[in-house]
Amino acid sequence: MVFDKQQNCIIITEKHFQLEHGYLKNIEETVERAIKKGGHKLTRQRLYVIDILKSSKKQLTPSEIYEAARLNGYRLGLVTIYRTLEILNEANIVCRIYNHNKKSGYVLRRPQGHHHHVLCQQCGITTDFGFCDLASLESKVEKTTGFVITGHSLQLDGICPACCLATSL
Repeated sequence: MVFDKQQNCIIITEKHFQLEHGYLKNIEETVERAIKKGGHKLTRQRLYVIDILKSSKKQLTPSEIYEAARLNGYRLGLVTIYRTLEILNEANIVCRIYNHNKKSGYVLRRPQGHHHHVLCQQCGITTDFGFCDLASLESKVEKTTGFVITGHSLQLDGICPACCLATSL
Protein backbone atom coordinates (compact mmCIF):
# COMPACT_ATOMS: atom_id res chain seq x y z
CA MET A 1 0.00 0.00 0.00
CA VAL A 2 1.47 3.36 -0.99
CA PHE A 3 0.24 6.84 -0.08
CA ASP A 4 0.34 9.11 -3.12
CA LYS A 5 0.63 12.64 -1.70
CA GLN A 6 -0.11 14.31 -5.06
CA GLN A 7 -3.41 12.48 -5.44
CA ASN A 8 -3.97 12.26 -1.64
CA CYS A 9 -4.88 8.59 -1.95
CA ILE A 10 -3.74 5.10 -1.08
CA ILE A 11 -2.67 2.79 -3.87
CA ILE A 12 -2.71 -0.86 -2.88
CA THR A 13 0.37 -2.39 -4.46
CA GLU A 14 2.24 -4.37 -1.80
CA LYS A 15 2.09 -5.89 1.69
CA HIS A 16 2.93 -2.69 3.57
CA PHE A 17 1.34 0.54 4.72
CA GLN A 18 3.25 3.71 3.95
CA LEU A 19 2.88 5.82 7.07
CA GLU A 20 3.10 9.59 7.16
CA HIS A 21 6.39 9.41 9.10
CA GLY A 22 8.03 7.73 6.11
CA TYR A 23 8.60 4.22 7.43
CA LEU A 24 6.94 0.99 6.39
CA LYS A 25 5.01 -1.22 8.75
CA ASN A 26 4.07 -4.79 7.96
CA ILE A 27 0.29 -4.97 7.63
CA GLU A 28 0.09 -8.34 9.39
CA GLU A 29 1.54 -6.83 12.59
CA THR A 30 -0.98 -3.98 12.48
CA VAL A 31 -3.84 -6.40 11.84
CA GLU A 32 -2.72 -8.82 14.54
CA ARG A 33 -2.60 -6.06 17.19
CA ALA A 34 -6.03 -4.72 16.20
CA ILE A 35 -7.66 -8.16 16.15
CA LYS A 36 -6.13 -9.24 19.47
CA LYS A 37 -7.27 -5.94 21.01
CA GLY A 38 -10.82 -6.98 20.10
CA GLY A 39 -10.35 -10.33 21.82
CA HIS A 40 -9.94 -12.39 18.63
CA LYS A 41 -7.15 -14.50 17.17
CA LEU A 42 -5.36 -13.89 13.90
CA THR A 43 -6.18 -17.16 12.16
CA ARG A 44 -4.94 -18.46 8.84
CA GLN A 45 -8.43 -17.87 7.37
CA ARG A 46 -8.36 -14.20 8.43
CA LEU A 47 -4.92 -13.81 6.88
CA TYR A 48 -6.29 -15.32 3.65
CA VAL A 49 -9.07 -12.71 3.54
CA ILE A 50 -6.56 -9.92 4.18
CA ASP A 51 -4.25 -11.31 1.50
CA ILE A 52 -7.09 -11.29 -1.03
CA LEU A 53 -8.08 -7.72 -0.12
CA LYS A 54 -4.42 -6.60 -0.35
CA SER A 55 -4.15 -7.92 -3.88
CA SER A 56 -7.25 -6.08 -5.12
CA LYS A 57 -7.46 -2.49 -6.32
CA LYS A 58 -11.25 -2.53 -6.05
CA GLN A 59 -13.75 -3.27 -3.35
CA LEU A 60 -14.66 -6.94 -3.08
CA THR A 61 -17.96 -8.49 -2.00
CA PRO A 62 -17.88 -11.55 0.27
CA SER A 63 -18.79 -13.70 -2.76
CA GLU A 64 -15.88 -12.26 -4.75
CA ILE A 65 -13.55 -12.95 -1.82
CA TYR A 66 -14.89 -16.51 -1.70
CA GLU A 67 -14.23 -16.99 -5.43
CA ALA A 68 -10.73 -15.49 -5.16
CA ALA A 69 -9.99 -17.79 -2.21
CA ARG A 70 -11.12 -20.80 -4.22
CA LEU A 71 -8.97 -19.78 -7.21
CA ASN A 72 -5.94 -19.29 -4.91
CA GLY A 73 -6.41 -22.68 -3.30
CA TYR A 74 -7.46 -21.22 0.06
CA ARG A 75 -10.01 -23.27 1.94
CA LEU A 76 -12.55 -20.73 3.17
CA GLY A 77 -16.27 -20.97 3.69
CA LEU A 78 -18.60 -18.08 2.94
CA VAL A 79 -19.74 -17.91 6.59
CA THR A 80 -16.10 -17.64 7.68
CA ILE A 81 -15.59 -14.81 5.21
CA TYR A 82 -18.62 -12.88 6.51
CA ARG A 83 -17.52 -13.43 10.13
CA THR A 84 -13.95 -12.37 9.29
CA LEU A 85 -15.12 -9.22 7.51
CA GLU A 86 -17.27 -8.31 10.51
CA ILE A 87 -14.29 -8.74 12.86
CA LEU A 88 -11.97 -6.81 10.53
CA ASN A 89 -14.55 -4.02 10.24
CA GLU A 90 -14.90 -3.80 14.05
CA ALA A 91 -11.09 -3.68 14.31
CA ASN A 92 -10.97 -0.83 11.73
CA ILE A 93 -8.90 -2.94 9.33
CA VAL A 94 -11.42 -2.81 6.48
CA CYS A 95 -14.00 -0.31 5.27
CA ARG A 96 -17.39 -1.23 3.89
CA ILE A 97 -18.08 0.34 0.49
CA TYR A 98 -21.39 0.34 -1.39
CA ASN A 99 -21.24 0.00 -5.17
CA HIS A 100 -23.73 1.48 -7.63
CA ASN A 101 -25.92 -1.65 -7.20
CA LYS A 102 -26.00 -0.98 -3.42
CA LYS A 103 -24.07 -4.20 -2.74
CA SER A 104 -21.50 -3.87 -0.01
CA GLY A 105 -17.88 -4.66 -0.66
CA TYR A 106 -14.76 -4.23 1.41
CA VAL A 107 -11.37 -2.57 1.05
CA LEU A 108 -8.44 -2.36 3.43
CA ARG A 109 -8.54 0.76 5.58
CA ARG A 110 -5.54 3.02 5.31
CA PRO A 111 -3.65 3.52 8.57
CA GLN A 112 -4.55 7.20 9.05
CA GLY A 113 -7.87 7.94 10.67
CA HIS A 114 -10.61 9.92 9.01
CA HIS A 115 -11.02 9.39 5.28
CA HIS A 116 -13.56 8.84 2.52
CA HIS A 117 -13.81 6.90 -0.74
CA VAL A 118 -14.40 7.53 -4.41
CA LEU A 119 -15.61 4.51 -6.36
CA CYS A 120 -15.48 3.97 -10.12
CA GLN A 121 -18.94 2.86 -11.26
CA GLN A 122 -17.50 1.04 -14.27
CA CYS A 123 -14.47 -0.94 -13.05
CA GLY A 124 -14.98 -0.82 -9.27
CA ILE A 125 -11.59 0.68 -8.36
CA THR A 126 -11.79 2.42 -5.00
CA THR A 127 -9.54 5.31 -3.95
CA ASP A 128 -9.27 6.89 -0.52
CA PHE A 129 -9.12 10.61 0.06
CA GLY A 130 -8.51 12.28 3.40
CA PHE A 131 -9.82 15.78 2.88
CA CYS A 132 -13.37 16.96 3.38
CA ASP A 133 -14.84 20.28 4.31
CA LEU A 134 -18.12 19.27 5.88
CA ALA A 135 -17.89 21.31 9.09
CA SER A 136 -20.29 24.00 7.84
CA LEU A 137 -22.76 21.36 6.62
CA GLU A 138 -22.57 19.53 9.95
CA SER A 139 -23.20 22.77 11.79
CA LYS A 140 -26.20 23.59 9.59
CA VAL A 141 -27.63 20.09 10.08
CA GLU A 142 -27.21 20.41 13.86
CA LYS A 143 -29.03 23.75 13.86
CA THR A 144 -31.91 22.57 11.68
CA THR A 145 -32.42 19.09 13.17
CA GLY A 146 -31.33 19.43 16.78
CA PHE A 147 -28.97 16.48 16.35
CA VAL A 148 -25.47 16.56 17.76
CA ILE A 149 -23.33 15.35 14.87
CA THR A 150 -20.67 12.92 16.08
CA GLY A 151 -19.23 11.87 12.72
CA HIS A 152 -19.91 11.24 9.08
CA SER A 153 -19.01 8.98 6.21
CA LEU A 154 -18.77 10.01 2.60
CA GLN A 155 -18.53 7.99 -0.57
CA LEU A 156 -18.41 9.56 -3.99
CA ASP A 157 -19.25 7.61 -7.12
CA GLY A 158 -17.81 8.43 -10.51
CA ILE A 159 -15.73 7.17 -13.40
CA CYS A 160 -11.95 6.77 -12.95
CA PRO A 161 -9.44 8.28 -15.40
CA ALA A 162 -8.67 4.89 -17.00
CA CYS A 163 -12.36 4.19 -17.69
CA CYS A 164 -12.87 7.75 -18.98
CA LEU A 165 -9.96 7.23 -21.34
CA ALA A 166 -11.25 3.81 -22.46
CA THR A 167 -14.73 5.12 -23.23
CA SER A 168 -13.42 8.06 -25.24
CA LEU A 169 -11.54 5.81 -27.70
